[in-house]
Amino acid sequence: MDPVGSSDLPRTTQRESRTWAGFPWLLAGGVRWSGAGTTPGPTHPTPPPPPRPLTRLAAVPSLQGLVASNLSLKPGQCLRVQCEVVPEAKSFVLNLGKDGDNLCLHFNPRFEAHGDVNTIVCNSKDGGAWGEELRESAFPFQPGTVTEVCISFDQADLTIKLPDGYTFKFPNRLNLEAISYLAADGDMKIKCLAFD
Repeated sequence: MDPVGSSDLPRTTQRESRTWAGFPWLLAGGVRWSGAGTTPGPTHPTPPPPPRPLTRLAAVPSLQGLVASNLSLKPGQCLRVQCEVVPEAKSFVLNLGKDGDNLCLHFNPRFEAHGDVNTIVCNSKDGGAWGEELRESAFPFQPGTVTEVCISFDQADLTIKLPDGYTFKFPNRLNLEAISYLAADGDMKIKCLAFD
């Protein structure tokens, strides 16, 4: 499939979102997307930013192994991640931070993996070195369902809101002032991403 030119990309606003289904890769508003089965990003030029900033990103093809960079999530903004958990799920991961070696949040719900059962494991990674794991016993996730997590942050903490409304905090160990990187992997498929 030929790359889509920037003039072909639909603009979205807070009141409007569009689905870009069937695209093997997606570049929008300077946000770079890649994932399983995508064409490597360097071969595709980054389109200029749209006239209005994107505040909603819906249109992410159902992918495992999704990586997004240049997000520019600011303190106080919420990143909503909606995903479909596969029926035989063992675990899935959402990583947020500066890049793959500098993560302010490694969010890892484990159904049954690495010796944990129905536990959320959170951690950080600084310069490639993992920090101390923290475990959360609240576990509202079910295999074979669509679920949603909201993550916001400030200088001190990241706040994670689970699908059942339960909220907990994880320390912002890297003191990041913006989150530019998201990686999702494991036994789930991303359905929608949105900035609130």
